[in-house]
Amino acid sequence: MDQSNRLTTKGLTIADVIKLSWRYYKSKDGDDKNKRAKLDIKSARVTRRNNYKYNPSTKSWEQVGRNIKLEFIVMSDPKSYKKTDTIKIHKYPVIFLIENIDKGIFSTFKWRTGSFKKPIIKNPSMTSQQIGERNIRNGIQMNFFFFLEFILKKHNLLFGRCYASYPPNKTNPKGMIFFDKTSWWIVKNILIKLLGTDGGKLKTSLYKNE
Repeated sequence: MDQSNRLTTKGLTIADVIKLSWRYYKSKDGDDKNKRAKLDIKSARVTRRNNYKYNPSTKSWEQVGRNIKLEFIVMSDPKSYKKTDTIKIHKYPVIFLIENIDKGIFSTFKWRTGSFKKPIIKNPSMTSQQIGERNIRNGIQMNFFFFLEFILKKHNLLFGRCYASYPPNKTNPKGMIFFDKTSWWIVKNILIKLLGTDGGKLKTSLYKNE
């Protein structure tokens, strides 16, 4: 694992960012991602896990590495905004790196919404619609890129490389931290229920993906 993605016990926890997210969603300058997620997100599934193994001798799941990484694919059919693309279902990866599964939502963590590919911002040979559709097909969540990527890097919450080279002075001038629509759906509908405060049902759920 990239050393820059190592986690320690110091930093914001999943629970902290949940609180910050609600604050942003309900603020005057915020955007209710909870409402958007209900309208847009269709489903999600676990696609990979690292450092979390089933021990047949103890009949239990165990954290076998420094951090646990959970990867999801989230499917959405956008209804909460006017689309400019012709792609029916948008598919975005979401990655959570969790420091200690036994702490549940009180563990420090990092996350990334969207793929590791570099976003296309301008290309003289492509129309804006073509650029948008290329980014979607590449699994790049542009809202995450424009609003959060730089901010999360600054606060040691971003998993993976940061392609945003300057603060989001227009989209997120106050530098507010919150779960984007796609990751919020995972947090609300999967992580909170599965992790609880001590790992919860995550062990059983992941076992089904063996």
